[in-house]
Amino acid sequence: CLYTLRRGLLQREASVDWIIGSFGTRISKETTQSLLHGAGSQSSCLALFLGSGNQRYNLAVEMLHEGEHTTSEILTRGVLGHEARTIYVGRAAIDRKARYTSSFQRQNTLLLSEHARIDTTPELLIDVDEVQAGHATTVGQVDRDQLFYLMSRGLSRETAIRMFIHGFVEPIVQRVPGKDEQTRLIKLIDRKVAI
Repeated sequence: CLYTLRRGLLQREASVDWIIGSFGTRISKETTQSLLHGAGSQSSCLALFLGSGNQRYNLAVEMLHEGEHTTSEILTRGVLGHEARTIYVGRAAIDRKARYTSSFQRQNTLLLSEHARIDTTPELLIDVDEVQAGHATTVGQVDRDQLFYLMSRGLSRETAIRMFIHGFVEPIVQRVPGKDEQTRLIKLIDRKVAI
C-alpha cells in the first residue's frame, strides 16, 4: 500500500510543474496539491496512471487559488485493464480574492476491459466572478471498428491496441521534458500494458 502527499506553496510569480506517473502498487492513495498564494503564480500537473490486474488507485489533484492573476492546468490520462479500479478527483478552488484567475482541467481514461472501472469527479469551486475556468472528463473503450480496421490491415490485436494506447497517452508523453525521458516513459508504458 502506498500513500503519497505532494504539496507546493507558491508565492508571488512562483511556479511549479508536477509530472506524475502511477504504475505499480497494488493499492495507492495519492494527493497532489498546489496552493497558488501569491499573485501571478502558476502551476501545472501532468498525470498518467496505468492499472492492470486488480490494482486500486485513489488519486486527487488540487489547485487552490488564493492570489490574483494565478494560472493552473491539470491534464490527466489513464489506461485501465483487467479489473483495475480508480477513483480520481480533479479540483480547482478559486478564492474570492483570486480575481483574474485561469484554471482548466481535463481527465481522460481508456478502458481495456469491461471489468475495469473509474469514478472520476472534476470539481470547480469558484467564489469570484472575474475568472476563466473549465473542466472536461471522458471515459471510453477502444473503438471496435477502428480495431477491426487496423487488424484488417495485417496488425495483430496486441499491436493494434498498443497503437491505441500510444496515441492516447501522447499528449502527456510529448510534454515530458527531454527525449530520453520520453523514450523511457514509452518503454515503461509498453512493459506495463503488455497484453
